[in-house]
Amino acid sequence: MASHARVMFLVDTCACLPLTILLLVLSCRAIKRGQVPVIYYTNLLITTLLQLFTMIAFVANPDQFKFNSPSVSCYAISMMANLGFKICISLEGSSIIVFRQLDSIRKTMISVLACAVIWVICILTISLAADKEFIVCILAILHAPLYILCLVGTLKRLPAATSVPVKEKRRIVGAVVLLFVNYFVMISPMIVLIFHIRSYMLNHIPYIITHSTDVIMTLFLLSPFADLILFVFMCDWFTDKLVASLCCCIKDDSTPSTV
Repeated sequence: MASHARVMFLVDTCACLPLTILLLVLSCRAIKRGQVPVIYYTNLLITTLLQLFTMIAFVANPDQFKFNSPSVSCYAISMMANLGFKICISLEGSSIIVFRQLDSIRKTMISVLACAVIWVICILTISLAADKEFIVCILAILHAPLYILCLVGTLKRLPAATSVPVKEKRRIVGAVVLLFVNYFVMISPMIVLIFHIRSYMLNHIPYIITHSTDVIMTLFLLSPFADLILFVFMCDWFTDKLVASLCCCIKDDSTPSTV
């Protein structure tokens, strides 16, 4: 691991990991309210934790890094699921702007079913794939048109969505733009780098780590922080949940007991 990437890994371990655990605890408390973005976001944080723990295992014991090892499969599954839940969050926000009357994607049952389908597809695909990194890269590339459609559709229909509150518009646009930048700036270069390294390996040419490789790996390791920044656009649901819980506690304490 190069110098900048090593520093970014330490930042992920010391800062991103505890913050992700904290937000996961908060999201698990808020998920009882049945808010669809919180359900997607909770699963997103779970995949982020799996990626961080797997990277720590790689660095702690690099000799066990093999393409068919359980740790590599776990990382591949979590990465695929991470992209899937990000697409769900982007589609959910975009549907509010583009299709104001379309409520099916925002129903709790639909969101739970979508999360289950994403996990099953990722687990089965990676478990049955012979070349795991190639499958992950191909599936990651297929997400690109969805991110573009969500961003273009949201920005194009934003002026016409007069029934959507201004605060919710800002939240949706911020989340969609963040996910778009996260994919095309932090994840896509890593996919290109993997294909580039594979071409060297197929030709039996040793690949030498360059400065551009270090930058790409650093940006990729910065991706978990984008999942934390996404919390800023989700915090309305968490704030409402905490305030509602506090009000219920105060009401229960102030209500006299009856025999």
